[in-house]
Amino acid sequence: MVDDLPLHETGLSGLSMTYLDEQYERFLSHDRTGIPPSMLALFDQISGNYPPDVSHAEIVNVFRSSRANVLRRDSRVRGSGSSIYKSQLYQVVEQNILCWFERNGHYFSDIGMVSYPMRYAPSVGKDDWLNCLPVEEVVIDRGHRSLKKGSTFQSFVQHLHSVYQGATGYEYAHILDNDIIDWFRDQVAQSMKLTPDIQLSIYRQLRQAQSFEEYLGRQHVGQKRFSIEGAESYIVAMEAIIGAASKSGVSDIVMGMAHRGRLNTMVNVLGLPCGDVDGWFKGFKMSQEEISGDVKYHLGYSCDREIDGRLVHITLNFNPSHLESIVPVTMGVVRARQDDSRGEDNRASGVLPILIHGDASVIGQGVVTESLNMSYTDAYYVGGAIHIVINNQIGFTTTPEQGRSSFYCTEFFKAIDAPIIHVNGDDPEAVYRACILATEFRARFQRDIVIDILAYRKHGHNEADDPSSTSPLLYKRLSEHRSTATIYAAHLQSSGQCEQADITECDQDIRDRIQSGRALIDSDDMTMSRRALDWEGRDTHDWKNECKTCVSLSVFEQLGSALCQVPDQFKLQKQVAKLMENRADMFQGRLPLNWGAAEAIAMASLLNQEVAIRFAGQDVARGTFSHRHGVLSDMVTGDQFIPLAKIADESSTQFFLYNSTLSEFAALGFEYGYSLNSPKSLVMWEAQFGDFVNGAQVIIDQYITSAWQKWGRMSGLILLLPHGYEGQGPEHSSARLERFLQLCAQQNIQVCVPSTPSQYFHLLRRQALRQYRAPLVVMSPKSLLRHPRAVSDRSEFLNGEFQVIIDNHQSDGSTCAYKRLILCSGKVYFDLMAMVEEQKLEHVVICRLEQLYPFPQDELRSLLLKYRAIETIVWCQEEPYNQGSWHVLKDKIVSCCQPKQQLIYAGREKMASSAPGDYKQHLLQQQCLVKQALGLIDNPFTSTSRRR
Repeated sequence: MVDDLPLHETGLSGLSMTYLDEQYERFLSHDRTGIPPSMLALFDQISGNYPPDVSHAEIVNVFRSSRANVLRRDSRVRGSGSSIYKSQLYQVVEQNILCWFERNGHYFSDIGMVSYPMRYAPSVGKDDWLNCLPVEEVVIDRGHRSLKKGSTFQSFVQHLHSVYQGATGYEYAHILDNDIIDWFRDQVAQSMKLTPDIQLSIYRQLRQAQSFEEYLGRQHVGQKRFSIEGAESYIVAMEAIIGAASKSGVSDIVMGMAHRGRLNTMVNVLGLPCGDVDGWFKGFKMSQEEISGDVKYHLGYSCDREIDGRLVHITLNFNPSHLESIVPVTMGVVRARQDDSRGEDNRASGVLPILIHGDASVIGQGVVTESLNMSYTDAYYVGGAIHIVINNQIGFTTTPEQGRSSFYCTEFFKAIDAPIIHVNGDDPEAVYRACILATEFRARFQRDIVIDILAYRKHGHNEADDPSSTSPLLYKRLSEHRSTATIYAAHLQSSGQCEQADITECDQDIRDRIQSGRALIDSDDMTMSRRALDWEGRDTHDWKNECKTCVSLSVFEQLGSALCQVPDQFKLQKQVAKLMENRADMFQGRLPLNWGAAEAIAMASLLNQEVAIRFAGQDVARGTFSHRHGVLSDMVTGDQFIPLAKIADESSTQFFLYNSTLSEFAALGFEYGYSLNSPKSLVMWEAQFGDFVNGAQVIIDQYITSAWQKWGRMSGLILLLPHGYEGQGPEHSSARLERFLQLCAQQNIQVCVPSTPSQYFHLLRRQALRQYRAPLVVMSPKSLLRHPRAVSDRSEFLNGEFQVIIDNHQSDGSTCAYKRLILCSGKVYFDLMAMVEEQKLEHVVICRLEQLYPFPQDELRSLLLKYRAIETIVWCQEEPYNQGSWHVLKDKIVSCCQPKQQLIYAGREKMASSAPGDYKQHLLQQQCLVKQALGLIDNPFTSTSRRR
């Protein structure tokens, strides 16, 4: 029956009366085509229940629900159906009123959003629902689910006022899933009674947060701490979520937040002793000498807390001042922990991400939107996150109407159908209830949910900032505003929930703990966890740490055969079938291996050694240049088959291959976070073109290249960045090699340019198997993927290792015939060799520098000593003079030269862009730089040469 359907499942969900008129007219003319089924059922019921003399116009007026029409119609209805008609009429009125409050009530809730007028106000009036309400006292048959049968419309509306226009505003009517809407409607209608013990604990949390900030303000005057004062209810929120999450089976909580409130979080949520923070203000040194450290409000912390007998591990991630960059990183950490718990029933629900945002940053920084878009894709799903917005209603000095175009700062969360709860930060009980509801929602539906705590910032952006210079009226009002703890204490005493003695005792205990430097909450010191044990021994900084990267012939052939097997009756596309046939010949030694085959056998060999692999990026399943085809598709059925996944299953390990969203910032941040918790895994991210990594520069600068020096955090992440000049223009040529080299120091990362498939094979295996752990940046090829000379014999995989320098003169014979030595990296080697062979230049030797950082100084010195009779050493690169490796490497190369050796540059001249866009211009420049390097034409750069 239609009576049993919620409003959004009936024809009444359409708010356009014109549309309703048209549909009903069609129904009366016996044309049912195009009428929604739910609306059709409603019309059928109307025609069966109403007296025959009730006109179409009268029925339409029912839906319009105007007060006058309701009363007039009551006296005109005749016959046995009149009581049914009244019942249906009032149910329509009831549902329309409920719908209004669900959609619009939050706009008029007492959530404290009064600091600034917004550019866009809601298009509804505060009392628009009155147009639906009968003027007489009417008893309704059903009423809202929390009201008893026989309630009046007046009590019904009063109840809706208290639920939807109190200290909490709910946004869930935008959600498309009816089950979620029904669940949310039921939950918000229920009242949650708080016991005196809970109320006193809420007070204690507020007072701890406030007292700790006040103590720091007195002890360290003017020092930055990014106080949480004005939003102390955030601590109540965290405690409520942690408690409720532990009851639902969460054993691992991972937090990502910016700097505001971070110190308070460490002390009042994670149990860091107050004395430790005191020491940070006085100055401290990281335990490892090579670590330079970071400001105190960027640091992370971990602890184990026992909640009602259940142990919960809580991690607060390290975070730079790029506030929202921590969002995808945290999600990656969570996914890694969930994948690590693959044998557990609560894999997703056992690990909870909590993301704390600021109101200005959550809507102002695009990485949040990128991350939200990733939420429910296979590659990035983590079972939903709980998002908390500490809404100070100001960003540094920027007011809301200056910082956003939307009414709320949380509008973008509606794109993923996330419920949003707006709550008044000065009502800590409302905050507590909102967080319990949010935690239960995430546990039940495994989806994202947002808690927007409307609060204020007592001080300026930092404690040395005077906010009254830019917001005088706001801060005049805030100077007279009582703290949340003071307001709540008065409420508890006036309501008789606790005595003054209880509050005094609580305050004194907090003061004693702070003064003595003790922890404000009880937590266990973090002992060596299983994940930490996985990192043991991997903090070596000897990049020459040896490991065996070759494989036996039997293993090679066994894995090669497995890579080429497809299920029976599996119909491959013609070109893919040919690719697989060629690979079979490569693995059997009948053809040399190309890049795709080398990569496949490298990953298969690691899976065979129980090394888990996660490989994500832009179009990686096929490969941007159609060289990989890691996922095979049946041309008839559409079924997919992943050979490497089958090998992983047989080895009892994990293999993940995912096409990423079209994002660099969030996608790379996610993979970096994943790598932080997977020291035994090979984690790779590939850009569609190397140039696109520009979009992730924050992750590269603030995490990948500096996290060890700032925070002591290791990562083995691999970046595959297609790089090479083939005349494809400035956006498809350069992965900005110079930027990575400029960031190199203290052996923080590795930058390699492998030129053959076997080199790539050994490089991947070296990264996974040796103890040395640092991110690896690979300038990977494009045209070399199919270059007839960029291939490797099978023997090169069965023997040897990754060579940091490849000497073109492999024999032990005399080198005296050589007069010119060219050093280069990557694709340009093949261009040089082609010209050498064409011109028969027997006096030239070409050596490839395959590892640019850590710089192989000893190896290069030995090479140049071998060729000490050569006086002209040329560094040749495709990139312009002001880009590429030249400016970073030239001094390092000179330091390895023999006394009479002279280093000169050959390559493009300076360019503002990275490459020419015209193909003919590219060819001309490429030919010119090759001839310069070989000495076939004059080199305009010889004046910049340096002699040792």
